[in-house]
Amino acid sequence: MFFVSAVSFGQFIPSLGGERAGTAAGTFLKIGVGARASALGGAIISEVDDATALFWNPAGMSNVSGTNIHLSHIEYVADIGHEFIGAVHQLSDYDWIGVSVIALHTDPMKVTTEVQPNGTGQTFRYSDFAAGLSYTRKLTDRFAAGMTVRFMQENLATVAMRNVLFDIGTVYDVGYLDSKFSINVSNFGNSMKPTGDLWDYLGNPKTDIDFQEFSPPIVFRFGISGQILKLGDISTIGFFQLNHPNDNAENYTFATEMDWRNLVFFRVGYRINRDVDNFSTGFGIALDNLKMDVSYSPYQYLGGVSRISLGMDL
Repeated sequence: MFFVSAVSFGQFIPSLGGERAGTAAGTFLKIGVGARASALGGAIISEVDDATALFWNPAGMSNVSGTNIHLSHIEYVADIGHEFIGAVHQLSDYDWIGVSVIALHTDPMKVTTEVQPNGTGQTFRYSDFAAGLSYTRKLTDRFAAGMTVRFMQENLATVAMRNVLFDIGTVYDVGYLDSKFSINVSNFGNSMKPTGDLWDYLGNPKTDIDFQEFSPPIVFRFGISGQILKLGDISTIGFFQLNHPNDNAENYTFATEMDWRNLVFFRVGYRINRDVDNFSTGFGIALDNLKMDVSYSPYQYLGGVSRISLGMDL
């Protein structure tokens, strides 16, 4: 019933902003990390409680006790690999610090030209890299704010783009039915321009290119979550999140997470106003200080995307 209503509601929302698609660079920073978050359609900023907060909302580090390490791997479309590693450490009752690395990579691809469409014998790679440093402080017993400073580099053969970006986030614990709400801005920074050389159709380098500037993939998010059902050992949390990217239309996510004794988890998410990755699902298992999560999202004509992540408390 919940998701049927969400689908019907989505039919009345205009897809305004879709004409902005493809206007930002560094879009690998929009690929979600962590199988739990991905199973929930990314509607995690108000409830994130592990090192994936370094990507989704740095203020979520305030939910980590001690030290948490998180590893995530994605088998993305077109044989693209995506990796994330993050670590969060609690400095005091009010302070947290974290570091994270994101990498996206492909296998070598053939260099082709108009006169050599089958390949020149050379190969090139497409790869992206980002490293971030995060800090969060709990300002009251219910409110926390955090920030991430992230260096990113996007590489295509001999052309590259570099930038320094910022994430800012907050989380507020309402104190009723485990309800929380958050506001987050990700990837805020200056425009960036590619640097490097290209070749003409004969394979000769062209060095006098004036590249166009691109905006970073800024995303504004507002999220709320709270307990919607508890029956004995089974508890269910509901999520809603508004996502406003600068290079596409707004979209909205509804999700639920059901857990049994905080040991076994089942998750479903649905995004409204998304044409491809609108549905997601997954499960998780928690054993002592170790947690494993798996998620799957069908991408229509592009196939499906599987995510596996592993978290550990130290």
